[in-house]
Formats: sequence, C-alpha cells, structure tokens
Amino acid sequence: MQEIQFKTLMTIGIQPKHKGFFYLAYILTELKKNPDELYDLHRNVYPQLCSRYRTNDASIERNIRFAVTYAWTFGNKALFQKIFNSDWCPSVREFISMLAMVMRYSDEELRNLLS
Repeated sequence: MQEIQFKTLMTIGIQPKHKGFFYLAYILTELKKNPDELYDLHRNVYPQLCSRYRTNDASIERNIRFAVTYAWTFGNKALFQKIFNSDWCPSVREFISMLAMVMRYSDEELRNLLS
C-alpha cells in the first residue's frame, strides 16, 4: 500500500536512509485513508507514529524536517518547484499538505507529475 508513497518520496529526493522517510510514508498513508487528519496531525497521527516507532513527537518532527531540508538541498529541485511552486524550502506542515494533495491524484496523473 505504501509503494506509491515510497516512490514519490524517493523521486523528490528523500531516501530510506533517513528516519523521516518512513515517518512521512506512514503519515501520507494515513492521510490517504482519512484526509481530515491533516488538520490535527499532532493529535491524530503523531501519537500513532510515537507508539509505532517508540519515539516522541519532537523527534518525529526533527527527522521529517531534516529529510525535507536534505531533499530540498540535494534532491530533485525541479520537481520540488513543480509540486510546491516556490523557490523556498517548505515547512514540515506545508510539505505534508502538498504531498497529501498530490496523493489524491489518480495514479496516472501522479505518474505524469513525477515524470
């Protein structure tokens, strides 16, 4: 089920070597099931992540921020600008929001966007 999330994250430049990769994949999977959880990630999704990965929400946020910043610096800058329509690195919340929106596309539309 997380295959499309993995592919999207890797295409952008977030690699599985970063803990934030798996946190983001889990969050995107949960948001695909229930998009309304986006409005209260810290109350709905982060506690699930904390128990699943035996960590705290500050660590989750830090690892996601590092992965996003790393991808922004060394990843697919053109795709970042295509998705986010901006020349600046998005915040964690902006990153998750935009990718959740991208995940709502049909598989064909998503493949066209990522190619």
